Amino acid sequence: MTVDSKSRPIVDWSAISRATNSVLANPKWIGGGVLFLAIFLLERFFAQNSAFSAQPNVVSQSLIGLINSVAITILASCLQRTYLRSLRGETPKFRELFQTGTSEFSLIALAILLYLPAFGSLFLVRSAIAKGSTMDYIFMPLARDALAGLIVAPFVFSQIFVVDQGDDFIKALRRSSRLVMSAPMAMLSFLFVNCFFGALGAILCGVGLAITLPIQYFALCHVYEDNRLAGQLN
Repeated sequence: MTVDSKSRPIVDWSAISRATNSVLANPKWIGGGVLFLAIFLLERFFAQNSAFSAQPNVVSQSLIGLINSVAITILASCLQRTYLRSLRGETPKFRELFQTGTSEFSLIALAILLYLPAFGSLFLVRSAIAKGSTMDYIFMPLARDALAGLIVAPFVFSQIFVVDQGDDFIKALRRSSRLVMSAPMAMLSFLFVNCFFGALGAILCGVGLAITLPIQYFALCHVYEDNRLAGQLN
């Protein structure tokens, strides 16, 4: 099929509701969300209590955050790859939930590159929140990630391109950027609402993240798949 290079990508807002229905209907996706929550809480635990951060500073907390970013990226990529396969009528086995289907090098490189803005944004949010408070424990990483998200938004589909199409991380960054920036207002509006929905999981001391984070990642899968089926991926 020949696709007009000027045609606009599909931004279907029902992607969030479709992802929500899938997560609530299948316990295995909530199980993946529990792993997200565990990684999130471990980052906060080590950032607050480890000997490494006995005198907390931006560098030590950012290094802990970087390790967390790599773990989250690999876990999200595994789940997104499996979720895409389920959208295409396949029935992946449980053990395949933890397979990326590609070299982890590109995913680790993506995690490092896309975490760099979070390192900078941590300087801005840390001074505004008192050390040791509930706000610091739960909401500081969310504030950091929200600021970083504004910078990395064009690259939000990169890891999907890696696990689904086997792209290296540089090609994945370029293709994601082309997809988002070909309809920037529609895409960025969707990404903002999707991220806000994911952040709602911070309610109840972050427990809700076990549900909202998988929904956030799977909504991206729906947008990606809609565009793939429409021949809009360049």
